[in-house]
Amino acid sequence: EIQDEFDEERPHIEKKSEELFSVDGRLLIEEVNDRFGIEIESEDYDTIGGWFFSKMETPPELGQTIVEQGFEFIVSEVDHLRIVRLNIRKLPEEEYDELKEKDEEVHLTD
Repeated sequence: EIQDEFDEERPHIEKKSEELFSVDGRLLIEEVNDRFGIEIESEDYDTIGGWFFSKMETPPELGQTIVEQGFEFIVSEVDHLRIVRLNIRKLPEEEYDELKEKDEEVHLTD
């Protein structure tokens, strides 16, 4: 898709609530780490979308989720195989502890 001067570019990080943010899939992992105070490591990928894609065993789909260091990363927009946007939600500590105990429905990484 070609953008022109009338297209509004969405911010790389949008705050939706105190716990929920929408981020551009092209956002650098380093920027995500700085903004959210986490330490995602990836030698093979520079962007948060590339990192998420590398963790999945299937093509990206809306709603796919990874939990990493107390944050839930949720695919919110996809264009073919590219993750366009992710929602990032800070999990309450008790919810994160529950997920760590039973790693069933969520792809949990640490």
